Amino acid sequence: MASEKELKSLRGTAKDWDRWREIELHTTFNVKNIDFSEADLHSLNFSSSVLSGANFSNANLSNANLKHVDFSGANFSNANLKGASLDAANLSKANFYKANLENASLRDAHLHEALLVDANLRGVNFLNANLRRADLKGVNLDDASLDKADLREASLKDADLSSIFLFHANLIDVDFSGSNLRSAELRSADLRGSKFIGTDLSGASLSGADLSDADMTCANLTQADLSVTRVLGTDFSKATLTGAGIKDWSINSDTNFSEVQADYVYFGSSEDGIVRFSDRRPHSGIFG
Repeated sequence: MASEKELKSLRGTAKDWDRWREIELHTTFNVKNIDFSEADLHSLNFSSSVLSGANFSNANLSNANLKHVDFSGANFSNANLKGASLDAANLSKANFYKANLENASLRDAHLHEALLVDANLRGVNFLNANLRRADLKGVNLDDASLDKADLREASLKDADLSSIFLFHANLIDVDFSGSNLRSAELRSADLRGSKFIGTDLSGASLSGADLSDADMTCANLTQADLSVTRVLGTDFSKATLTGAGIKDWSINSDTNFSEVQADYVYFGSSEDGIVRFSDRRPHSGIFG
């Protein structure tokens, strides 16, 4: 196992690390709070090491093997982690402010209360990751996968989530306020108590989702599919529902439609690979 002294002596260049790996092919590291800021560590193998509290700010960790590493409380602000593998890593309370994680793999990673504000998360694989209470404000998640991820109580305010797939994700009490969820795939999602204040959900698929007690104030749900959704106690005040499909949705006396804008809606739908709304109300024109 490498000592802190040995690690510090090698932190300068990728050549140093390559030479180290030739000698110690199976070395792991157990060093806390070490400073790797601005270091070039691309393609490095840190797997199964303990580096909690380490400082990787502005470092280059592109394509690095960081599987199963304990990075709890580490600082990755402005770091380059493009293509890195962080599968099953402990990243709880880690700081990824403005980090580049494009196409990185974080399957089964633990990101409880991690800070990912303004990070580049394009193409990231978060399969089965724990993102509970993580701060993802302003992130870009184009082509990212959050299948089976736990996002309970996370903040995704002002994030770009257009066309994202959130199959089987746990989204209870998530804050999506101000986010772009145009054409997002949220079928059968558990969205109880979540906030969508001012969120763009136009064309989104929410069929079968549970939106009970969600706050949809001022949300744009134009042409969204809300068929078979549960909207018990949901607040739609000042939301736009023009052209939305509401076949067989479940409402109750606590569902709030105050000042809703809806020129027309659809009470029927069919699906043969593509959802098609039917039974327009009113049949022509708009609601008076």
